[in-house]
Amino acid sequence: MDAVKAAYRQGDLVAAEKAARTLKNNTDDTKLKNEALHVLAGIIWQQRRAHSECISLLQQITADPPNKSVRLLAEIYRDRGSYADALRTLQKAQNWKEEPEILLIMSKIYRRQEDGNNQIAMLEQYVKLKPSESFGHYKLGCAFRRVGKIDECVPHFRKAIAIDGHALARFKLASVTGENQDEFKIAPAKYVAELFDTYAETFDKHLVEQLHYRTPSVLLEQCLGYAHKAPRKMTVTWDRCADLGCGTGLAGELFQTHVNYLYGVDLSPKMIEKICCSALHRQ
Repeated sequence: MDAVKAAYRQGDLVAAEKAARTLKNNTDDTKLKNEALHVLAGIIWQQRRAHSECISLLQQITADPPNKSVRLLAEIYRDRGSYADALRTLQKAQNWKEEPEILLIMSKIYRRQEDGNNQIAMLEQYVKLKPSESFGHYKLGCAFRRVGKIDECVPHFRKAIAIDGHALARFKLASVTGENQDEFKIAPAKYVAELFDTYAETFDKHLVEQLHYRTPSVLLEQCLGYAHKAPRKMTVTWDRCADLGCGTGLAGELFQTHVNYLYGVDLSPKMIEKICCSALHRQ
């Protein structure tokens, strides 16, 4: 296992995967084999390669899988949209109601399912376990606000602010009470990033299929039209283009055939993570 961990710490995922596979196939020690299965699944999932292989590896872990492996399996199920499987997996964890990280993952799954009551229940338990942490109070306040329970959300925003001056809680409190609105002429960048992080998984489907979003195609039509109407003939292939607010790549997918070097910029780490898997942008 030392060889696996050393390669992983050095960022050599190829060597780490090779060492983990070797250990998995050659050890008779159940604990070591389980650890190798967990690490191997984590490496594959980190590279977004094969969800099915990750699941198969984690399901091979025997003798009461540790909660870290249960969490990883549940996150893989969640990543592929298998929310019911993710919840069932988490509920098999040892003492899951006393595990803050498991409660947090479950709250996120219920959020994806638009099940506000269960999301609130998970976050209330999380706050009981970590009452002095502003993050839990902020998230619980957001969950109450989402279902329209304003009276319940305000105390949690105030609590988060009291703990460490939580900037996003101040913004949310201002939005529901009108207090200190002058402090927020525009939404904080961190709030925008968090909002689109939660939206990343369903962004394309919601915009295109439900809202019939056409901005990227309209923008491309305008750019091509300008090129054709220019006083001197312009090429319809541009050298460089910055895709600002690139999201998951809806515009990049259309522009990539007309641009030699396409840059993607977005405030949301989850959006960037999604777009990196598509290889639409050079940077």
